[in-house]
Amino acid sequence: MAQLLRLKRSKANILIQGIGTQSQNARESIHAKVRSRKENFPVSAEFLILPRITPELPASDIPIDHWKLPPNIFMADPQFHKRAPIDMILGIEHFCSFSQTANRINLPKPLPTLVDSVFGWLVSGTAGINPLPGKYSNRSIVAVSLFNLEESVERFWKVEELQTRSNYSLEEKQCEELFSTTTSRNAEGRYMVRLPRKPNFDELVGHSKSMALHRFNLLERRLDRNPELKEEYHKFMAEYLSLGHMRRAQADDDHHPDAYYLPHHPGCERSEFNDKGTSCL
Repeated sequence: MAQLLRLKRSKANILIQGIGTQSQNARESIHAKVRSRKENFPVSAEFLILPRITPELPASDIPIDHWKLPPNIFMADPQFHKRAPIDMILGIEHFCSFSQTANRINLPKPLPTLVDSVFGWLVSGTAGINPLPGKYSNRSIVAVSLFNLEESVERFWKVEELQTRSNYSLEEKQCEELFSTTTSRNAEGRYMVRLPRKPNFDELVGHSKSMALHRFNLLERRLDRNPELKEEYHKFMAEYLSLGHMRRAQADDDHHPDAYYLPHHPGCERSEFNDKGTSCL
């Protein structure tokens, strides 16, 4: 039915269980509106998509000539007695909204009962047919839809699970060893770890201080052209200092053999500073 009507589908993962704990997963769902041919009564609902709901019902055509149905009644399914496929099932949560159980017609036993609804009269009960020996078939539809939480969580962890490796490169092993041996906590309670360095580190980074000063001077000229932005930026950096996210370099840090100066390139615009945006330091 969903394919016939070309309805937009959504992904789903809902377990449907029936009698005998027979289960099947619905992987897709649709939102649709069902209207009555009799009254102005639309029902909006979510429908789960399955390859097949149930075998054709009833199991065989039912002769109704002797039923003596009341004349001029509007049947919800005029061909209810004809074997045909089931297109969709409305859940029990909608039954009270469209049925009028107070209005019913009791046909002579052992015939079924007619129940009024906004869709027309519904047929409920047995058909009063004597089955042939060995050919008896009484079909009912009972289904409960459950969100398969356990399976969803299991799939989530499989996606999020880190892939274990054993063939690490030499550099990767050195990085892991450096992390294990140098990670510590300082007097302020902050974790500290040394950054890994390549053997020819000094040649690769070049003269870091001169490049950082050049970037700093460019930033100062940019801020001089915009006093308001300069004021907001200075407030932002002062807050970083007060929170302990950075500290002023000491005079002797300049001659430290491991000193490296990061070029300062802010990554925020004026509006972002007003909203306490994050600067790239």
